[in-house]
Amino acid sequence: MLPEGWKYRTVNDLAVFANGKPHEKELCNDGRYILVNSKYISSNGEIYKKTNSSSCIAKKNDILMVMSDVPNGRAIAKCILVADNQKYAVNQRIAKLTPRNTNPIFLYYSINRNPYYLSFDDGLKQTNLRKDEVLDCPVLTPPLPEQKKIAAILSTWDRAIEGTEKLLSNSQQQKKALMQQLLTGKKRLPGFMGEWKKVSLEKTGKIVSGGTPDTTVPAYWDGDVLWLTPTDVTSLREKYVDDTKRKITQAGIKDSATTLLPAGSLLVCTRATIGYMAIAKKPITTNQGFKNIVFNKLFLPEFVYYFLCTQKHEMQRLASGSTFSEISKKDFCKIHISAPPLPEQKAIAAILTTADEEITAIESDLSRLRQEKKALMQQLLTGKRRVTVD
Repeated sequence: MLPEGWKYRTVNDLAVFANGKPHEKELCNDGRYILVNSKYISSNGEIYKKTNSSSCIAKKNDILMVMSDVPNGRAIAKCILVADNQKYAVNQRIAKLTPRNTNPIFLYYSINRNPYYLSFDDGLKQTNLRKDEVLDCPVLTPPLPEQKKIAAILSTWDRAIEGTEKLLSNSQQQKKALMQQLLTGKKRLPGFMGEWKKVSLEKTGKIVSGGTPDTTVPAYWDGDVLWLTPTDVTSLREKYVDDTKRKITQAGIKDSATTLLPAGSLLVCTRATIGYMAIAKKPITTNQGFKNIVFNKLFLPEFVYYFLCTQKHEMQRLASGSTFSEISKKDFCKIHISAPPLPEQKAIAAILTTADEEITAIESDLSRLRQEKKALMQQLLTGKRRVTVD
């Protein structure tokens, strides 16, 4: 049963369709128009090209939609709402929808990544929406005053999200600047005068490789010993690890090349996902995709972690291999870091940890806002939650 005053219409009832035009032969760095293609839309405007061609120009309140994407892609049917006249040229395989008899912002929210369009993605081949498929999308529409009120509410949430995204970006840039200053000794913290020394990683402690117990022996698996893989590390949201997807037994340790490492060890991916790392909060083992550092008393795990975060490109440069890239233990041991005495290491790590905590808090706020907006859209765009129109 439809909400009172609401009815189903199609995009064809609510907008005029136009196909974008090819612009590849008319690109120029100083072009008058930003070229809207799938990369521009999927990157939220961060990746763009320019053109002087005016063969298909978007106007304010036009909705531009991606019509082609790879299987399971995140760009198909993604839309942007044009905010300015005479600023954007529309590329081929981008639909230009000019709203009519509807609120443009309401229509944008209703069709952006609409499940109807996503159903054309079979996960096997490239999705190419046709004109009739774009126009046949059903849209549940309330009277125009209610559309405007819904659009205003959701726009408020988008502004809050945009503000939080900017705050997050600023915090990330501030942390990056802090790392560049503090981890090079360019900026010394008050009260610290000790000399910084350049040392190889093998001088910071013991370098230990990992291994994998025989996967065909059940007695080696499903124990209580943490066993880290690169996948575990790349999914982390912080620098510490205290759990793993798979676990092994003491027998698995005994009969394989892996080693039980103490808490505080730095676990560095040196195969495939090179440069990702984590600090163990509990005793742990790793597979052979890691080189692990068990530190001596002169080095703080958190300081070395932050320093190596600045050396990912250097680590990737050291990698070699025909099947997959890997850093050998010999080359890993020769990677150098610069470090002050332990007290200053602790002070620097504390500052960067505080910066990380601020970033994590903002990321949590951003995730909450996005989830709340998603829930609100499901209610407002279906009429399950009605708004009061002045």
